[in-house]
Amino acid sequence: MRFIGRAAALLTVLVAAPTAAQEGNDRGAAEPVDSARTLLAAPDGDTIALIRPGAVLQVVSEADEAGQWMQVQLEGWIRTGERGESAGTAAPPDLGLAQLRSEPARYVGRVVRWSVQSIGLQRADSLRSDMADGERYLLARDPGGEPGFVYLVVPPDLVSAAEALSPLQRFEAVARIRTGRSPLTGHPILDLLEVNP
Repeated sequence: MRFIGRAAALLTVLVAAPTAAQEGNDRGAAEPVDSARTLLAAPDGDTIALIRPGAVLQVVSEADEAGQWMQVQLEGWIRTGERGESAGTAAPPDLGLAQLRSEPARYVGRVVRWSVQSIGLQRADSLRSDMADGERYLLARDPGGEPGFVYLVVPPDLVSAAEALSPLQRFEAVARIRTGRSPLTGHPILDLLEVNP
């Protein structure tokens, strides 16, 4: 087996080494993922899914010569009522923290624009089942003026903007909802798209 990862741990999967028959078409064997991983639309692109441990991914191709990225294929099911909810669809403008927590699956993939207060920039460790090991995230509070906390996962291109935030500084976060209620902390986890101080 080979373990292929990116330094920022945005997409890391455990896959079997390709057999001789597979080498000709760049396809690797399917294997279960060993821990939670983030699936991106493209290298360093938008988050489109969080892959749970045990999900099976098929390696389609290596995307670069450095071996930092690979293209994978995932097969799964969604409820028929969720087909129209695209990953970029805006959430209702009045979506609050309490409503998001009460219906955590309903708004997954929706984009919110919240005023939040920065608490600090952290790095996820392997104990977090809801983030990939090494992912950077901002702990923020009072989204939209409602008391409570949210985790904003910071992509590599926004790390410098997140680092520039002062403790307790308010800013506007544009973010896509990854989960409405983390099983580990009970707080929502969102993928940060914009930081507007």
